[in-house]
Amino acid sequence: MHADMAALFAMLHAVLPEHLLVGDSTLPTYYAVWQFESAAPRRYFHSATGAGTLGYAIPAAIGAKRACPERPVLALIGDGAAQFTLGELSAAVQERLPVIVLLWNNAGYREISAGMLAQGITPVGVEVDAPDFIAAARAMGCAAQRVASVDDLGPALVEAAGARRPTLLELCEADFLASPAGDWYGARS
Repeated sequence: MHADMAALFAMLHAVLPEHLLVGDSTLPTYYAVWQFESAAPRRYFHSATGAGTLGYAIPAAIGAKRACPERPVLALIGDGAAQFTLGELSAAVQERLPVIVLLWNNAGYREISAGMLAQGITPVGVEVDAPDFIAAARAMGCAAQRVASVDDLGPALVEAAGARRPTLLELCEADFLASPAGDWYGARS
């Protein structure tokens, strides 16, 4: 188990115990596949197995919020994947669906890059120039902020859960991981 990832998911449980989590292909979702236990059945789903579907979490979270308006719904998505469907937040703004987007920013397709390196392939096409996600979300009518630590995440989640519009919370990997994720996904502990 990776302590920093465990702390991230513990914060989600502590602050929003009734949350529904939608995962995309990103490092925290890969952790969750092996280590996360949702509070109840049908509260966590993802697209991170097999080939995955980049960009899945935002539109899936919007659909989940429509289906379960009484629950806090969180989309957990990486910076690369978010570029596929970030514009869908405008639909959530128009429909007044206060989904919470947890955008894990590691400045590229890090998991794909690591996989290429592990196979002796020179990484290509995995370094992406990301937009200013905060500015883009605000331009669409969302609330948005960068969250600098797990301790700061709690108050940001409370504020987002009380909002009447979507909220994007950008979580930069360097702020949340004191050590590399390593091989925590290889065994349960």
